[in-house]
Amino acid sequence: MRAHTSRTSLLLLLLAAALLVAVAFPGGPRAAAAQAPEATVAPVPEPGEAAAGDQEPAVEGTGGPPVAESAEGAEEGGAAEEAVAEAPEEDLAADSYLSRCAGCHTIGEGELSGPDLAPSTGWPAADLAKAVERMEKNVGPMTGEQVASLVELLKSEDVKARLSAARERQVAEMAATLEPPSPAVGEALFHGGRAFAHGGVACSACHRAGPPGRVRGGTLAVDLTEAATRLGEQALVSAAENPGFPLMRASYASRPVTRQEAIHLAAYLAEVDEEAGDGSAATAAAPNTTAWIGWGGTGAAALFLAAMVLLYRGRNRGVRARLVRRAHQR
Repeated sequence: MRAHTSRTSLLLLLLAAALLVAVAFPGGPRAAAAQAPEATVAPVPEPGEAAAGDQEPAVEGTGGPPVAESAEGAEEGGAAEEAVAEAPEEDLAADSYLSRCAGCHTIGEGELSGPDLAPSTGWPAADLAKAVERMEKNVGPMTGEQVASLVELLKSEDVKARLSAARERQVAEMAATLEPPSPAVGEALFHGGRAFAHGGVACSACHRAGPPGRVRGGTLAVDLTEAATRLGEQALVSAAENPGFPLMRASYASRPVTRQEAIHLAAYLAEVDEEAGDGSAATAAAPNTTAWIGWGGTGAAALFLAAMVLLYRGRNRGVRARLVRRAHQR
């Protein structure tokens, strides 16, 4: 009887310990992830939309706001005009490469989603033309003149200089004709907080991205958190405007991303990439709270299972003892 009482007390203590651990650590890594607050995207005003109360009084006789321009705005406008004036001359072949090929290929800078094209620059022109034509299934149809211009570009000794000059010119043109890149607008577009102009699906339906601790999105396609390091901002703009991947092509063929939207997306991914690089050391040094929660939940489960095993073993012995006593009484 005393042994039975001791066993019962032990079981009660184990169950109490299991309950305490379960209360202290109510879940594992999944629960911690589920309870983490999801970052929200602040609403971004549409281009040209003014906030309430920001309307300037109209100038008499004009029917509109004053035309006065700040010194800062004048300086920015002058800098943009100067950038366009100093931009390199147009290179149609380099422009075509940047819009069609740069999202998947580099020349001497390593593989992306496609191979590095540096070795192919030494191929005979006829073989190189056939290889370019095979890419039509990814980038759309090209005329014979466009194929020939790409072959000429890849075979030229100054191909890298030409591509660099074309990038500089495109950046100067975008600075003069488009809104400045906004990571906030890019985040809203990427995660669905703001609709694309042509109704395309949000990037996060297939891709994940975000700063450390707030990475979110789909897993159907590659994680884009460090895409700016792998591709560069200009290639990101190209990939968003003219997607060369089958799934993206099917999704955006009739709902293309505008260049303005593409530069916002590239700015957001560049910011995310930079934050991910800055936060990597801090993340490595921080205590792994999720791991501790997981171990706590595991410990509670182990204590509970141990208590159940002891309980059922004790019950089995009690039943057997009763059966033996009954057999002797008979």
